[in-house]
Amino acid sequence: MSLSLNRSTKGEVNVAQASVSFVPLLAAFFGFQILLPPSRSQGTNHSLLLNGTSAYVDVPYNANVNITGALTIEAWVKTGSTAVQQVVERGDWWQNQMSYQFTLVEGKVRLDIMQSNGSYTGVMGSTAMSLNAWHHVAGVYDGSQMRVYLDGVLDGTATATMAPGNNATGLRIGKSSFLYYPYYFNGRIDEVRISNAAIYNGNFKGPSN
Repeated sequence: MSLSLNRSTKGEVNVAQASVSFVPLLAAFFGFQILLPPSRSQGTNHSLLLNGTSAYVDVPYNANVNITGALTIEAWVKTGSTAVQQVVERGDWWQNQMSYQFTLVEGKVRLDIMQSNGSYTGVMGSTAMSLNAWHHVAGVYDGSQMRVYLDGVLDGTATATMAPGNNATGLRIGKSSFLYYPYYFNGRIDEVRISNAAIYNGNFKGPSN
């Protein structure tokens, strides 16, 4: 699954209100692609700007993101905050149905594979990203190990055999479904991709436009 926006230091899509729902439009090899509605785009070089208090993207349930095996989550992010910030989450804390979440914690990349609120396993990187700069972040689960990457460099590993939960929940970009701690993202997110394969097993060069 790919949120198709192009990084830019000037152009951005400002999601200032509660949420924006996108509809899957194009099938892709590993999942599906979500294209920004034309009315939201002012050109070709744009990223998603989130205000850290109320803005996020809500993606309705689609079977292509109900991944219960190998998984790769990746995105470009730019933030000036070291708070806990949700990049991607699939699941619903209220229903106690969870699958996976991808988070920044004190500027470090964290991936969690989840079955429910209390049943999960995670790995967090050791390097805090520099603030107010673009970084490529990625999390991989291959069925036996979890890995997180910062700018294409392996930054943390953990043994893991728990598979993502199988459910019919939606997906959010920039917010957690947890009512009391929504962990809104404050900054810019671009090129979110969720793949049903362990794409990276070593250091790599981050994708570019």
